[in-house]
Amino acid sequence: MRGPGPLLTSKGLPLDRTLNATPLSGLGILSRDPAENPTFANANQASGHYCLSGLWTGTNPTPQFVDGNRKLYFNGRLNARAMLEILRRDYGLDDRDPEVKVIWTGQSAGGQGAQNNADQLARAMP
Repeated sequence: MRGPGPLLTSKGLPLDRTLNATPLSGLGILSRDPAENPTFANANQASGHYCLSGLWTGTNPTPQFVDGNRKLYFNGRLNARAMLEILRRDYGLDDRDPEVKVIWTGQSAGGQGAQNNADQLARAMP
């Protein structure tokens, strides 16, 4: 679902941002320090902005009206699909490359969202 508030929209954010802008930047598996994270320090990273509250589920692009005029969207699964398409089109994510390995994860409710869309990733990256 999407509604008003800075966490519930990506409106106003630049189209392309670095992962360094996220709260978990540089921690654990996201660390760019080879001493701390020898396996993934040089890996490509992508992050989906928290812009919905439906655990990245739903495929309805039509807004639902609450309290007369407040619009809520339940289309998080469509957003996850769009992220995969953008990673392919604009950033070279290639499922034909046997060297490509993808770790699909999330933090807090985003972890549930990652689970909810794991089937979608598995189909996109056979």
